Parts: sequence; structure tokens; C-alpha cells
Amino acid sequence: MNTESKLKPSELLEGLSHFHGSDVIYKVSPLFPGFCMTEGIRYLRKEAECHWLIDDIAALQLHPKIKTHPKLQQTQFWSLIAASDESAVLKCEWDIGKVVYRQKITWTDFPLDSIRIWVANGFFSSGAPYRLAYLPSEH
Repeated sequence: MNTESKLKPSELLEGLSHFHGSDVIYKVSPLFPGFCMTEGIRYLRKEAECHWLIDDIAALQLHPKIKTHPKLQQTQFWSLIAASDESAVLKCEWDIGKVVYRQKITWTDFPLDSIRIWVANGFFSSGAPYRLAYLPSEH
């Protein structure tokens, strides 16, 4: 991987600060047809080269702790917190301090100390449901 093409953390944060609301949604992957992302998440995914993070959150929608938890059916609060040893922790909460799922990431080159991603339900114009990943600033 060519890490020299990545933005510096300050540049990434500056870019992320411009996302407020979102008129366009994107499907994450054919592997996760019911999981979508906003323009801000799409920017984060590309510029931080963290496709794996969004894919993990999408895949974890099927994890029993997530799928069956009554408090996570409408809104989920995800966070990735990096450690100094290049590891990280990915966690999902239904409210502040109410962790439902926690996963140790043994190695990551994610450029920020942490990121918050919210996931909520939405409906396509056809009426089909989807889950939408977005930045808190896009709420």
C-alpha cells in the first residue's frame, strides 16, 4: 500500500468538517445490498483508505448482538479508537456508555485517533429498507 497518497490527519479532519447533511446516498458494496453511506462516509472511506471499516460495520449488521438487540434497530453509534501500538477498538453503542459490541483490531493504519459513525434506518423510494452510515455532522 502506498501510504504517501493518504491525506495527513489534519487534512482529513478539515475535509470531513465540510459534510453537513447529505442529499446523495451510495450503496457500500454488492456484498451488502441493504447498507448505504452518505457523501461524508464515502469521502472518509476513500481518503482514509478504510474500506475495511465500513465493510466491517456493514457485515456486523448480521451479528446476533447487533441484529437482535432491540435498542439497535433504529440507531447505532459506532466508534473506532486507535491505540499507539497501531491496534484499535471498534465498538457499537446504543447510547453513551452502553456498549453492545466490541472488537479488537490487531493492526490498522487508520490516520485518525478516533472516528464516530452513526447508522440509522432509511427507506428507498421503492419502500425497501436500508441501513445508512453517516457522520454525526451529517445528522
